[in-house]
Amino acid sequence: MPRALAENTQGRITGPCSVMLVMAAAAALVGCGGAQDTGSADPARPAGESLTQPYDMDLDQQTGFARMDLAGRLGVPEGELRLIEAARVSWRDSSMGCPLPDRAYTQVITPGVLIRLAHGKVVYEYHGSRRGQPFLCEPPATVEPPATVGSPIRGHDDGT
Repeated sequence: MPRALAENTQGRITGPCSVMLVMAAAAALVGCGGAQDTGSADPARPAGESLTQPYDMDLDQQTGFARMDLAGRLGVPEGELRLIEAARVSWRDSSMGCPLPDRAYTQVITPGVLIRLAHGKVVYEYHGSRRGQPFLCEPPATVEPPATVGSPIRGHDDGT
């Protein structure tokens, strides 16, 4: 066995290359951990939403999340919220219809969702991609309409 990789009597690799070998093994182990999205610098996208989530969420799941989130924000039971509309849409760019001032967005049609919920006479819009949880589009962002709307699931809105 070459001297650089010779084993000592305790079964450890010794010699001038041992430090490089340990560093290479450590780098390989770190690389196996995988990337994890710990949040986004973009306030329009909630922390924890990954751009690489592996599957499209069901529109009902996204609507349920929006309903739960809004009820929590308003401090009201979910039953007090009315579903105005939930639809698969195509956004005009990567802002997903909720651009923030002084930000640039990729100009590409982005598949997503639009969910409108109401409490009293106030309508709240949740926007998002088809992966992950939708987010409440609120100031300082500007609410923009989608480029196209698929078959929406409409709720009952009696306007009260």
